[in-house]
Amino acid sequence: MKLHILVLDDERNIRQDLDKYLKMKEFEVCSAQNIPEAESIIKCQKIDIAIIDLKIDFSSDFGGIRAIEFLNKIQPQAKIIVLSAYEQDTDMRVRLSKFETHSYINKGGSQNYIKAVIEEVVRLKGVRPKKKCFVVMPFSSTQHCNEQQWADIFEFMIKPAVESCGLDYFCWRANLKIGNIIRDILDSINRADVVIADMTDRNPNVFYELGVRHALRNATVLVAQDLQDVPFDLRHFAAIQYDWTTKLGKDSFSATISKVLHEIEDDPNGKNLMSPVKEYLSI
Repeated sequence: MKLHILVLDDERNIRQDLDKYLKMKEFEVCSAQNIPEAESIIKCQKIDIAIIDLKIDFSSDFGGIRAIEFLNKIQPQAKIIVLSAYEQDTDMRVRLSKFETHSYINKGGSQNYIKAVIEEVVRLKGVRPKKKCFVVMPFSSTQHCNEQQWADIFEFMIKPAVESCGLDYFCWRANLKIGNIIRDILDSINRADVVIADMTDRNPNVFYELGVRHALRNATVLVAQDLQDVPFDLRHFAAIQYDWTTKLGKDSFSATISKVLHEIEDDPNGKNLMSPVKEYLSI
């Protein structure tokens, strides 16, 4: 299967050169000279790797970030090569750190930028993306756990269980201290390959975020300390009961999570963990 590549650059000669040499490597290439063109392509075509000029317009210093953000949302699995005529400085790094990118190539670097892009595309082609698991759970005290206990459940049970399953997952939960909290949470829910939702004590925020995930993507795993907290009509969606207070309970949870994640790995179309919304819409 051929790799599909998007080239976004407002300089015609750069688009033409990259198009020519990438096609010589038998990649499928589509080009855009501005943000609206790129967004149209992203909406209707699968993108494996995007090469995005950082300064794509004159309305802002780094207009290409808009395309990076859009691609992160619509096709979160796509890999991104940032192409720029400028050296990275602190401001640029801070802005880019908010989004998922994979490489940075300077057009004016010591190596010819076309050769550098080709080499990076070939390298990224062989790199398996690190899988992402986002955990939706309470942060403040609930009926059965206080704030510190929720932090411990994540740090010492859920995160280790996910990251030790042998599938190269990165596991995280929301950071409530920085940024636009709701925007960051929605972005994480959308970009994650798998979401684990802890239904313990029926926290309203968890239910809201679970509904958002079901509207967006498949592969959501429900967990709870008591399965009575999981709505009856959702208990067949990989609902896992756990005990975080004992080593036996943590080991059992780790084994079960590993089994579920391997089942998801073997079911790339998500049929076994299809969201009820997508199932209803036959998506």
